[in-house]
Amino acid sequence: VNLWFTGCGPCKQEMPRLNELVDRFQNKDVVFLAPSLDGAAKSRAVVEERGFRYRVLTDAMPFAQAVGVTAYPTHLVIDRQGKVALTRTGTGDAVEAEVAAAVEASSSDAPSRPPGGTTLAMRRPRFHRAALASLLLAAAIQPLALGRELMRNRKRRQD
Repeated sequence: VNLWFTGCGPCKQEMPRLNELVDRFQNKDVVFLAPSLDGAAKSRAVVEERGFRYRVLTDAMPFAQAVGVTAYPTHLVIDRQGKVALTRTGTGDAVEAEVAAAVEASSSDAPSRPPGGTTLAMRRPRFHRAALASLLLAAAIQPLALGRELMRNRKRRQD
């Protein structure tokens, strides 16, 4: 999961390298999602301009808030059990290598931790199973819509 927004320069700059991850894991059971804080029109324009191949979900501020993300880009690798195996914020070779290692570990029968027992550079987000379920449901049903369903779920929890 790559959380981003259209005004984030580093988010846009890393898209070609993230596409390399999609290529690397194309024959594995891996889903690449990119919740964008922006609406469909703005997100679609950047995705088309950059050729970004993650499945983009828009209006994702409620999701970002639910998982405690405040800096962008933020990468989450979620293992087969629905647990956050890795959280990294930022771009660069080291971040991309850690994300790739965590995806590799999470997509195989190996333990869900990156090789070498890498520790997190930031606190793990408050990741709720309900938020993950809403994200995956939105990805399966409507690749360019997320915010409304998450906002409804958030309001229900508040009531």
